[in-house]
Amino acid sequence: MNHPRAKTLSKGARLRLMVAAISVVAIAAILPGTAAAGIFPTTTTNYEFDTPGAHGYYEVTMNYQYGASPPGATEPAAGSEDLKKWIIDSPAGLYGNPNAVPYADRCTPAQFEPVSGPAGVFVNSACPVSSKVGEATVTVALDNGSPGGSLNGEIFILQTDPEVPTTLATRFFSVDNQNGTGGCGAPPCPLYPKTKSVIAPVTSGADGDFRLRTIPAEYNTRPTVYPASPAPPAIPAHIISIRQRLYGETANGQPFITYPTRCGAWNSIAYAHSYDTPTGTVTGIDPNNPSDQYEQSNTNVKTPACSNLPPLNSTVTASLNSPIRKDNPQLVVEVSNPTVPGTDLPKNMVVTLPGSIAADIDAIAVEKLCSVAQRDANACPAASKVGTVYVETPMIVGGLTGHVYLIRKDEGGLPNLAIFVTGAISFRLDATTRYVGSKGTQIETSLANLPQVPFTKFTLVIAGGRSDSLLVFRECPTDGSAPEDGPIVAATTGYTGATVVNNSPVANYGCYGMPEVSNLRRCVKYKLKFTPRNLVNEAGIMKVEVYIKGRFGKRKRYKIYRKSPFKITQPLSKRRFTNGRNYKYKVRVVYKPTIDKPESEVLISKYKKFTKC
Repeated sequence: MNHPRAKTLSKGARLRLMVAAISVVAIAAILPGTAAAGIFPTTTTNYEFDTPGAHGYYEVTMNYQYGASPPGATEPAAGSEDLKKWIIDSPAGLYGNPNAVPYADRCTPAQFEPVSGPAGVFVNSACPVSSKVGEATVTVALDNGSPGGSLNGEIFILQTDPEVPTTLATRFFSVDNQNGTGGCGAPPCPLYPKTKSVIAPVTSGADGDFRLRTIPAEYNTRPTVYPASPAPPAIPAHIISIRQRLYGETANGQPFITYPTRCGAWNSIAYAHSYDTPTGTVTGIDPNNPSDQYEQSNTNVKTPACSNLPPLNSTVTASLNSPIRKDNPQLVVEVSNPTVPGTDLPKNMVVTLPGSIAADIDAIAVEKLCSVAQRDANACPAASKVGTVYVETPMIVGGLTGHVYLIRKDEGGLPNLAIFVTGAISFRLDATTRYVGSKGTQIETSLANLPQVPFTKFTLVIAGGRSDSLLVFRECPTDGSAPEDGPIVAATTGYTGATVVNNSPVANYGCYGMPEVSNLRRCVKYKLKFTPRNLVNEAGIMKVEVYIKGRFGKRKRYKIYRKSPFKITQPLSKRRFTNGRNYKYKVRVVYKPTIDKPESEVLISKYKKFTKC
């Protein structure tokens, strides 16, 4: 049976489902029934620890009430409705790492198949210990009113293709044979107690919480029992309780389950679907059967202890591949989480470019943008693509890739971005953009409510080098002002509330202006006063030197000015300057080093005349 595939997600469901693999496992209960009386699930959870980001077991127990009367009844009445399918959502941010069990150490499908024992009763699978990741218990009651019993089992990770979703499988032992070494010596005994499940990532809640949804992969495994020996016809059984526990660590000591890093409530929700005339108002939670109706359980809440929060070790670096003014640079933003799993994860991220980087008007032409409707249909035109993404995660060996598209705003202006990630799993991240800064010229891009899922590296590349690329360097100012150069600033806030700010310097070609001075019409008595013209980017000037040439062609350097504004005043002593004589003056301007002028740029004006009087 093909695994359920998650539909394209937005907001927080988006990036971050790349780690989908395995937070919870279905034990799969399918029971044919008769009359429609309803199934009402309740859920309780248990955690080994209450510390955010810890590696500990995650245990879920689901109890099922059959029929509306008596309230709280667990033993089903004869002829009552039966459980066909159940689904469970993990707490937002709880995840498992399938690669904690190397592929070679996982159980093969052939090894998982039970081996036939005495009297045709199946005994334990041959899965290696290295593939065991949890345990389970299912409690049944017989349809004829006879006593039922509880079956204990083991949960294994299987070798399956594709890599995601990961398949987990549960093998139960006989009621009287919990060690799985022999057949069923005394009734009742299960006939074929095995199940499989797959994991589908989902969005839950207005903020786009990322959850992992467990869906049984087999709906035709019918628990039945032998009431006596020799075996008469088997009797159907009702499942009245399912308990599953996934371990915090694998047999080789690697972290398997990691708790959410958020301090908010951890909640788990179960859903039950019956055979005949299903009741319930919840639909759309099974991708293979979106119209199926489910009864939803209570929301079981765990409040974590937040006195010792995991650190936020995320770092963001950004770079532009071209420092040339008027060029279309490529932008690379790289987010790293070097110590996951177990550390805090980014929730919100804001990246702000310096004012010297603008949006190229050609790239945001209306005909090149993707509409919101096209985005939601995953049908953005090729012309709206402006970049790519690359994701590295310990959960998916092959990593993930994707594309970045420009999304048209209804109100016009700077377009938003949509990031579609594809690979073993697929999801979408939506980014908003706006102009900020004191002059309203800086482009700010925000990603909010990122899914709480681990990755080691997330790289975003906005293409450059073309005339229609998204970004362009502004030209050097011509009014003498300094260019709006500066670092690329990235502020990351984690689920614990911690914030990290990273500044990435941007290398630019310099902005220079050939200085100019004028011939002075009036004679100068005591001080030579003037202001050099055309001093572009005064903030980038190291110094301005004044040179005066007198009799016999002798030149002397006078005062050095190191701070703007450069309104120069040079005293003219009677000893050096004679009334009635003509002199020449000029300025020498030294700019700060830049990438194109690492030794600094030196510009000298032409000589102009003045007369001493």
